[in-house]
Amino acid sequence: MKRITIKELAERLGLSPSTVSRALAGDRNIRRETRERVSRLAGELGYRPNPVAVNLRSGRSNTVGVIVPEMVTPFAATVIGGIQRVLYGRGLKVIIAQSDENPQTECGNLELMERFMVDGVIACPCDATRNGEIYRRIRQRGVPLVFYDRAPLRVDASRVIVDDFATSYFLMEHLVRRGCRRIVHLGGPAHIPNARERLRGFRYALGKFGFVSDGRSVIPAGVTFDDGRAAADELLRRMPDADGLFAWTDTVAIGAMNRLREMASAFRRRWRWRGIREPYSRRSSIRSSRPSSSRSTRWAAALPN
Repeated sequence: MKRITIKELAERLGLSPSTVSRALAGDRNIRRETRERVSRLAGELGYRPNPVAVNLRSGRSNTVGVIVPEMVTPFAATVIGGIQRVLYGRGLKVIIAQSDENPQTECGNLELMERFMVDGVIACPCDATRNGEIYRRIRQRGVPLVFYDRAPLRVDASRVIVDDFATSYFLMEHLVRRGCRRIVHLGGPAHIPNARERLRGFRYALGKFGFVSDGRSVIPAGVTFDDGRAAADELLRRMPDADGLFAWTDTVAIGAMNRLREMASAFRRRWRWRGIREPYSRRSSIRSSRPSSSRSTRWAAALPN
């Protein structure tokens, strides 16, 4: 459908584009009869203001851009929902873009936000070492910038993050108290600070609780559901006697859990999954599993993305 412009309205009414524009804006210096004529024709033709032009005139878009690495996990849905509730309550619109854990896609999303002249950016970067230049450019232009969950290196901006090292340690403590003694960590990429800190917390906990890491206890797992499935296969190949599983993120945990469900019959185990919220951290989430036999218990834990 063709967009109706101010110029077309002006031609139909025999007025100047400037007069039509001022009439649509409710300028009281324009006669009331003229304002009513302009408004009536605009409604009949379905005229809608060009948001880009409006933004240029006002210098504001009343819009905040949100960059997320994914939108499929409960953690992501909770964050997005919280952002929308707060901003909508303040009369602000939200533009959400997904990076798919790809720095190039993230860069394109940020450039899109710049073109839309958003009044602020909330982002969860997918790589701490990439896109620093564009984030710094956004800050230099005076656009408020907030990072959540993850933050890039050498970018001075507000951030909402948790202590991944401490949270990982307490999560490991939970598994140990459940009786786990052979715990495996499905780790994330080294370029993601959360993954590094969670691995550091895992290794610290192993030493603190007197466990020895023999090289089999850490399995690289990536960031996707398929990565979690592949990590589960590697877990059963490398350490089939494991009695505890700590995945670095929900996405990997869900992929691994689904794969273990499929493999349960081959290992003569039935898996039952449930979620736990522990008091040590309101931001951490533990997913656990137990087979039907009381002689053997396996627990799987995961932190939010």
